[in-house]
Amino acid sequence: IGRVVPSMYAISDWRRFQPYYYLENGKVVAAGMSYRDARPLATTILDFLRERAIVKYFGINIPAQTTQEDFKLTGAILDEMRNELRHKIGAQDLIVVIYPQSEYASYLRFELEKLGIYYIDFSPLNLYDYLAVHKIQFDGHPSPQAHEFLAKLINSALKNQPQFAKFFNWWVGSEFGIEK
Repeated sequence: IGRVVPSMYAISDWRRFQPYYYLENGKVVAAGMSYRDARPLATTILDFLRERAIVKYFGINIPAQTTQEDFKLTGAILDEMRNELRHKIGAQDLIVVIYPQSEYASYLRFELEKLGIYYIDFSPLNLYDYLAVHKIQFDGHPSPQAHEFLAKLINSALKNQPQFAKFFNWWVGSEFGIEK
């Protein structure tokens, strides 16, 4: 969600170059430019605020919270992604993986269910200690070991939950190398 609707800190770093999306009449519009280019005044103000000592001291971020509109936009983007996958590679559907301890899981599940998008929800899992140890140093992203661990969880979910059987059978033997 933070990659769809960037916050003050996000648009002040590398994410400022990400595409700018918004909903217009229920459809996703990709502005064809970065967030910084699409919203230059807002970006300048947020850059200025970010550098203020009081903002840093209190850890203030703008927007302060993610809104229902942000979840609708995220859901709409995932719905378009599902349609593209069906059209371009013949995928049966899209399965969204909700990361362990996601603070947005309940809101995202609501949007996904409304759109009929399948998901595997790992948000109840407390993997903080495991993932904290398995991060790329000075980067914060999960390490290859963490990705391998999550891949095994996903593989298990695909194998053992009946609603995913059709997806598992479609992926087996594909270029992705999932084994039965």
